[in-house]
Amino acid sequence: MQFNNHFGFRLSIPKPIGATNFALRKSLAIDGLMNTKTRISNWLGSQRIFLFLTLLVLYFLFVSSVNAQLPAIVISDPSKKTPKTALDALNWLEGTWSIQTGTTEIRTHVVRSSGGNYLFCFDQIRLEESKEWFSVFRIIAWNPISELFNESIFFRDGSIGNATWERYDASWVVATKVILADGRNVTAINVLTPIQPHGFNWRSESRTVDGFPLPDLGPVVAKPIINPDLKLWITDVPIPPTVAADE
Repeated sequence: MQFNNHFGFRLSIPKPIGATNFALRKSLAIDGLMNTKTRISNWLGSQRIFLFLTLLVLYFLFVSSVNAQLPAIVISDPSKKTPKTALDALNWLEGTWSIQTGTTEIRTHVVRSSGGNYLFCFDQIRLEESKEWFSVFRIIAWNPISELFNESIFFRDGSIGNATWERYDASWVVATKVILADGRNVTAINVLTPIQPHGFNWRSESRTVDGFPLPDLGPVVAKPIINPDLKLWITDVPIPPTVAADE
């Protein structure tokens, strides 16, 4: 503290020690308070980071558990064949045909289903040992796993069978197995070769009944039947109800 006396001299009186200590304590208190606030802010910041990381981990755990319970969504490969596009390879088979070799005659009417996913084959067969015709209904469909055509066969007398179509060069090899209504097993390998512009060659080999070999049939050319009367022919065929309409 400074002031002038009546002699004109400037006098300086020091501050009391108590005042100096008070100012020092005040400064230290303010510094301590600022440091405390800084430490609290740093602590809160670290807690926020920890909380954020914890929530992030919990989120990923939740998403992983939900995905584990959901069915896998598989995007179909556009390069894969669909049943409809695969059947285009058998377009040459569509139509009404007569296959005659010796005293055995097969008449077949092949048509694509309304949805385009199957070939329906309505057959009338007369074997050499019989003068009567009997009806057969066949369904040809594409198997996307084996990438082959599968055929299901239904006879009017209750016989059932199946076949697999496989392409070799220009021909289609059809390995057929049938269980007759009386329990006998019939096997045959039919070979069909398309002919341009329309038609196909047909032969049947490796024919057996309960392991007993039968003579081969063909080869013969399947001849188209012009303007066939299919009314009795198709209505006489045992079409399973589940495939009578292709949606």
